[in-house]
Amino acid sequence: MKKTLLLLTICLLQLSAFAFQFEKGGVAYTTEGEGKVSVSAKRGGYGEHVSIPRKVKHNDKWYNVVGIGYGAFQNNKKLGKLSIAASLEYIGDYAFAGCTELFDIYIPASVTYIGNSAFRNCTNLTLVIMPGDVVSIPPGAFSGCTSLSTFYIPQTCESIGESAFKNCSSLIAIHIPNKVKQIGSQAFQNCTNLQLLTLPLSLTSLSNHAFANCSKLHTIVAPWYSPVYAPSQVFDGVDMKKCKLNVPKKAVEKYKNAQTWKYFYTIEETEEKQP
Repeated sequence: MKKTLLLLTICLLQLSAFAFQFEKGGVAYTTEGEGKVSVSAKRGGYGEHVSIPRKVKHNDKWYNVVGIGYGAFQNNKKLGKLSIAASLEYIGDYAFAGCTELFDIYIPASVTYIGNSAFRNCTNLTLVIMPGDVVSIPPGAFSGCTSLSTFYIPQTCESIGESAFKNCSSLIAIHIPNKVKQIGSQAFQNCTNLQLLTLPLSLTSLSNHAFANCSKLHTIVAPWYSPVYAPSQVFDGVDMKKCKLNVPKKAVEKYKNAQTWKYFYTIEETEEKQP
């Protein structure tokens, strides 16, 4: 055991010896192996406008900028405009958490990973455009983004993590694309202005409190002929007397007898689209 710990310590020391930081153009970078760097936090923080390039040169050597590291801009109260080159691969945990002046962000298609709570409590963030190959929206990613009114979930997304959009009180409509299989607990809890929810056929189950306290929900589109499992508290705080549930043709009776779904007062067949 002691030998294993010693070897691990040596490896960590060797890795830290190879990694180093430098600053260029007002942006701090940390090396991540041969020819790669990530944006990192810097002493004194960042200003109102930050531009993250595709490549950066240091000591006559070029590095590819592949990521934005853990907490790189966390709690920056000045950052209002961000430009990201179309080569970035990831955005780390808490990268922009608490950036209360960030208004909108375009995440390039090259980004395939977003970390936990990456944009948590960005209270002035109104628009996020994320067209890439992200397969998961992680826990707390946009939690507390109280001004976020528009969000298009990527078609490649397969899961939405716990509390991912919790307290996003300005969201009005959410269309969940047809690759999403899991929606975590409290994922959309307290989205108090959410009115329209479209669920995907790919979804296999719902988690507790996923849509709790979405008090203005007036329409839910449920696409399954046989209702998926919905725990008793998934729609806590939703007015089931006023919220209409749209289901496939000839599936009404199944929903009227299914756990949780049966408590919706109005269950109607979805209108078929005309050719």
